[in-house]
Amino acid sequence: MSKRVFIHPEPKVGDVTGPSYWRSLEERNKSPEFRTRAEREFLDGASTLSEVDRRSFLALMGASFGLAGLGLSGCREPRNHTLPYAKTPEMTIPGIPTYYASSFPGEYANQPILVETQQHRPTKIEGNPSHAASGTASSKVAQASVLGLYDPDRATTSVGVNGAPISSAIVRDALVAFAKDAGTGTGLAFLARPSTSPTRAHLVSLIKQRFPQAIWAEYTPVDQGAGDRALGENVRVIPDFAAAKRILAIDVDFLGSGDQQVEATRAYAAARRADTPEQAKEMVRLYSVESLFTLTGAAADHRLPLESSQMAAFAAQLSAEVMRLTGGSSSIAVPKLDIDPKWIAECAADLVARRGQSLVVAGAHLPAAVHQLVAQVNQQLNAVGKTVRYHVTDRIPASTIAQLVAAKPKKLVILGGNPVFDAPADLGFSNIVKATTSLVRLGGYGPDADESSRLTRDQKGLFVAQSHYLEAWSDGRTLDGTYVPVQPMIAPLYDTLSELEVLAALSGSGNTDALHWVTEKFNLIAGGF
Repeated sequence: MSKRVFIHPEPKVGDVTGPSYWRSLEERNKSPEFRTRAEREFLDGASTLSEVDRRSFLALMGASFGLAGLGLSGCREPRNHTLPYAKTPEMTIPGIPTYYASSFPGEYANQPILVETQQHRPTKIEGNPSHAASGTASSKVAQASVLGLYDPDRATTSVGVNGAPISSAIVRDALVAFAKDAGTGTGLAFLARPSTSPTRAHLVSLIKQRFPQAIWAEYTPVDQGAGDRALGENVRVIPDFAAAKRILAIDVDFLGSGDQQVEATRAYAAARRADTPEQAKEMVRLYSVESLFTLTGAAADHRLPLESSQMAAFAAQLSAEVMRLTGGSSSIAVPKLDIDPKWIAECAADLVARRGQSLVVAGAHLPAAVHQLVAQVNQQLNAVGKTVRYHVTDRIPASTIAQLVAAKPKKLVILGGNPVFDAPADLGFSNIVKATTSLVRLGGYGPDADESSRLTRDQKGLFVAQSHYLEAWSDGRTLDGTYVPVQPMIAPLYDTLSELEVLAALSGSGNTDALHWVTEKFNLIAGGF
């Protein structure tokens, strides 16, 4: 038998018609070492067996028997059988998904969504095509939220003050007792995440009536309401990117994040589409001033990198230039800025040239003074009512977490979030929690995965396992104020409670059914339906 050759024969010059491919530099150079190694069937030492001593033999055989299961003969793979429905729910066809409309709760705007379910288990989230606010699109955060329903780190049961698991029925009784012991609310404080839910606002008003001395505070680590508070407590700024032909973004990534990301991206993409030369002339133009690389800056026609600390000075210079071009007057002192003044001059001139079709937006993290300057510029550009609107919300006024810490409450209710972890360190919020005598914590994650829940356990407080939004009734409003429901796709997988159920129990109303409160609020909004 002839020896097998494991290298391709050298082609003739006339046979080579395409590109030459090689897997290494040695093969490309056709070195003698490569030819020798390629012609050999085995490498050096591959065919030589090493000596095996008694210790190595026993270790090898023991590992082999262990992997084969001989050493674990009592362990068997569990045999789980899929059980059929005793009574098949309506409209259930195995393998055929069903869809239900709902909304993804945001801190400043709810997002209309369409939830795909497989045999009544939520599996995928997309935008609601029947709703003008989202169309068929949804944000990456909304799409990923379905994973939280099946998160193995979720809290599966509530824990009492003695550290033992308790049922939701016992939790309700404990909340009622906690509310009775609070009296008029002296020394009592609530800390929650911002929400657009009208039902929650209604329950909070009932709680304030029952506890007039209590503090209701809201906190989020990424505050998106600074621009709203600059113009009033219940005023919401609503940019209309679809109506704008000139956009200036001051340190804001409206195409990459935020509650209006879906609507803004869809409107901007449509405005950038040009099929004819005439449409190209009317294409929207985007200016971006930013301190970080963002999607908005990448899509901008003109981008100006600038430190975040200089955004206030930029807004002041822009306001002064717009005032000069429009014949207005400004008493604001214009600070110096180390940038080319031509950039601001040409940007302001372009915005003024498109008065009524120009829009200026600013990042929510910027100071209130910047948002006030932006509102002044939009007013001079005749943008109010055209490319920007101001919507009055029905949100309940809330204190800040700093005001709560200054009050040093003795009884504290933490609703959602993880403030022990993400609250500013200089506030010392964890010390406030440690100083409380009564503590209630509503959270989606237990002490093993959440710092606030862990501190609640250490303080012998009441931990209430929170339901996922796909398991609970609620409601909310979109960015433009449209009322949208939040309906459950599935019964709670565990013995959990929603935020509305906890607030209803603390309000002393006697009815803790979230659907009852959502329906009641909807009837008030709809005028008696």
